Amino acid sequence: MERRKLNALDESVHGKGKLDLRLIYATEPRDGQDLSFDNFSMVDLFIPPLDEQARIATHIKSSCEKIDTGVSIKQDQIAALKEYKTSLINAAVTGKIKVI
Repeated sequence: MERRKLNALDESVHGKGKLDLRLIYATEPRDGQDLSFDNFSMVDLFIPPLDEQARIATHIKSSCEKIDTGVSIKQDQIAALKEYKTSLINAAVTGKIKVI
């Protein structure tokens, strides 16, 4: 694969040149060879068909939405517990409840 094609792929798939950074730092020997641009450019990159990419993106989006919902629920619970803690401390200090 030519460098310009690899750079175009990097920009379209990863953005911001992350692939080039990985190539710079990934020069440890593997099977007796360094992983350099010349070696890497000979590796076939398999990109799934567009419909599969769309399914993957939909799955990731759905999973992220579930995670975001869970995080939001936990944040609400934390806020409610902090409010309850404050009211309990206030009640104990003012003598409204008996602390044993």
